[in-house]
Amino acid sequence: MAKGQDELMEYKQLVERRVGELLDVVQKVSSGDLTVRVPVPEERPFADLAVALRTMVDSLQKASAKTAERRAQAVLTSTEISQEIAVSPALDELFRRVVNLVTERFGYYHAHVYLLDPEAGYLTLVEGYGDAGRIMKEQGHRIELGKGLVGRAAATGEPVLVPDVSKDPGWLPNPLLPETKAEVAVPIKLRGEVLGVLDVQADTVGGLTYDDEVLLLGLGGQIASAIRSTRLLAETQRRAQEATALYRTAEAIGRVGNLEETFQSLAEALVETLGYSSSWIAVVNETRDAIQGVAGYGYGMTKQTVKGSEPLREGYMNPTVLAVLQRQAIVVNDPATDERAADIPAEVRALAGKIAEVPIMIGDEAVGILAASRLVDQPDITERDVEVLQAVANQAAVAMENARLLAETRTSLERLQQAYEAQAHMAQTIRELSTPIVPVTREVLVLPLVGALDSQRAEQVIESLLKGIEEQRARVVIMDITGVPVVDTNVANYLLRAALAARLLGAEVILVGITPQVAQAVVSLGVDLSEIVTRSDLQSGIEYALGLVGMTIVEKH
Repeated sequence: MAKGQDELMEYKQLVERRVGELLDVVQKVSSGDLTVRVPVPEERPFADLAVALRTMVDSLQKASAKTAERRAQAVLTSTEISQEIAVSPALDELFRRVVNLVTERFGYYHAHVYLLDPEAGYLTLVEGYGDAGRIMKEQGHRIELGKGLVGRAAATGEPVLVPDVSKDPGWLPNPLLPETKAEVAVPIKLRGEVLGVLDVQADTVGGLTYDDEVLLLGLGGQIASAIRSTRLLAETQRRAQEATALYRTAEAIGRVGNLEETFQSLAEALVETLGYSSSWIAVVNETRDAIQGVAGYGYGMTKQTVKGSEPLREGYMNPTVLAVLQRQAIVVNDPATDERAADIPAEVRALAGKIAEVPIMIGDEAVGILAASRLVDQPDITERDVEVLQAVANQAAVAMENARLLAETRTSLERLQQAYEAQAHMAQTIRELSTPIVPVTREVLVLPLVGALDSQRAEQVIESLLKGIEEQRARVVIMDITGVPVVDTNVANYLLRAALAARLLGAEVILVGITPQVAQAVVSLGVDLSEIVTRSDLQSGIEYALGLVGMTIVEKH
């Protein structure tokens, strides 16, 4: 019996030893050591257990190697995608490259990129893989926010992983993708804001795991950064275009030329700089019962359409008319259904595209309209677009006000010119009347002076005197200063200059009309008039002059 107990003890120790060896292997494997060697004892069933454990370790080693390879491939692909994201010139090209690389490098069944429109409450597919993706994109495929896996990821901002879509009641099947068995939707999120969703599908149950979710989350962050950078660049370019357009319009106004030419420059700037398909500028007529086209540019703009007009009457459903009458901007992004365009002919509405009508205001009065349009397949006209158009309309108002002021200035200048010419004519007449040459005989002239004598008038007196002497060949000139109120040193010097000039032409000067007050003033001033013959009045001066030319006055009885 003692022998049996010894054998039992030995067997118990053997079991403990073999189990300990196997447990040691299991612990090492559990800690991640897949390089552990599994010893196979001779005793059964320990040998069977060791072989099974060795098989399991081999399987784990292979799975680990495969996982490591997949992760390495994921890192390489992620790096490649990151590079593609960095060099993509535009968002549509970025989405196309991401979808193709993700699908082909990882062997996924399908991949999509959706962008979120938070105001509309849905996600629109912007790129999908292969023919299915192309068809869905052409059909304008979209998913309501909160619906399906894509809508759920966008609504919660969290990734949604479903290894078996048949077991998810909220999953939305797509007939273009009949082999979908697993799906993961990760939000494209930047600083807490969901911009869209990256959606990936597999054609086997369990074909997508947490590793895929982590990988796609990283890509989603990179895509979000690219979207933000692209949008910032687009915003910068747009603002640069706006600044260029405003500069061009300000430059056109600064030239202060023909108003129609200025408006044409504004219309061209809207199309060439801001990217509208066409533009039109019109002004309200003087009777304010119609608005008349002045300038236009772009798609569909002919001479006839540019110069077209619209009646300004209440109840007329036309965006141009409404903008003038209501004195506010009117934006119609869907002329086919918008009631504010109801009175425009249907064939015109079908081609009209998207329209913005902005009134040109001077004070509280709408004096014109600035209209810009985009084609049907171009983006809607936004509030920001209207703000820029309003700035251009304000500049158009400045141009109109400048043109009005210029016209008024020209009219005032014409009136001033006419007044100046009339004044000059009157002044000439006055000069002629103020220095008349009166012939007494062919050889004797009388120059009566009336009013004050200044330097300018003295020059006129001397000029008239010399001209009269030359024309009449006079020998004697009588200068009558009876009408000169003040004779000072300057006046005396003028008279002396006149006498000297007359002598140079061979004529004698007789000064008459010196009053006692003038004589006293001349003496007190020390003016020497000794070289000029003087007489008290005109009669005695004439008598003396006639004597110089051998003539006398004979009285008849």
